[in-house]
Amino acid sequence: MIQLRNKTNATSKIGFLASIDTKDTGSWIYTPNNATQFLGVVASPSPYRALTKIVTDGTTKVFIHGVAKKGDTIRCAKRGDNISLGSCVVAKSTDTPYLKVGTALESGKGLISVSLEQVYINTSSTGDFQPLDADLTRLANYRRIGGDTNYTEFEADGTVVFNGDATVWDDLRIVPGSFDRPGASDPSYVLYYPNGGGIGTYLPEFAKNNIASFTVQMPHSYKEGSSIYVHVHWTPGARGNEENGANVGWTLDYTWANINGAFSNMQTLYLTDACDGVDHRHQMTPESEIAGTEKHISSMLLCNIRRFDNGDNDTWTGTISGQLPMLTEIDFHYEIDTTGSRERSTK
Repeated sequence: MIQLRNKTNATSKIGFLASIDTKDTGSWIYTPNNATQFLGVVASPSPYRALTKIVTDGTTKVFIHGVAKKGDTIRCAKRGDNISLGSCVVAKSTDTPYLKVGTALESGKGLISVSLEQVYINTSSTGDFQPLDADLTRLANYRRIGGDTNYTEFEADGTVVFNGDATVWDDLRIVPGSFDRPGASDPSYVLYYPNGGGIGTYLPEFAKNNIASFTVQMPHSYKEGSSIYVHVHWTPGARGNEENGANVGWTLDYTWANINGAFSNMQTLYLTDACDGVDHRHQMTPESEIAGTEKHISSMLLCNIRRFDNGDNDTWTGTISGQLPMLTEIDFHYEIDTTGSRERSTK
């Protein structure tokens, strides 16, 4: 409860909503129609300019026009209600948007007990947006922006959580420079001239059975338990026209374990992709799903990237350096439901 000076030019009315007078922040006035926030509820009668007790949370008596039933949502006045400034009514589903004052704890009319919960309802769903209090602090309860299933949630500690379709995706990027090469069957780094001329750069080209290894740690933004999707970026270089329609047998071996979990036998995914016949084309293989059931942040994947022919998935004809497909990056699409983790090692 707080006390502010009455600036209503009359004796204050118990149960009416109060807001800060923006021209005199030590005073209050009745909350205007169509407001998106209020300070609290008048709890004592006081003359003009006298201090008034104002309840800002908990349970208090609120003046309601019409009849309310226990459990009804009580809202602030809107234009067209034709009720006194600062008084309240029972909210209907058709009233959206409106400023929720709280929930009726008893049935009746006039002054009735209400559990205060200030929320600006800006959609027809149960999702809502938490406005600022008059003193520019946020209420403790979490609030949502969006619908019933798909929404962004602000939890009581300020953590932002994405739910349903509100989650976002990003790439875990494995560049060739991070590969470990075993010393046998290594891909070769060759000088590559994009578009056939100009300044060159170096990329790894993969002959059949070439292999490299790498590791991946799942970031703290990862939506725990969700699947990830792996794909390979590559180019045929100057060989695109000659290899039109030929398959490249990109293959990923992997095993995935949580902290204190055991790595299981490696599994193999085939990321076969057909050359589309265009020289120097940036191509991306179809992605393949890796189930993330019970996987957590900071879990690790041990991986091999190989070019492997299981009998029908690699029909590339070039066999010498300069005629081989070149890898530019390996990516894992992963789902994000927070911008980080609440703790250093746990979500």
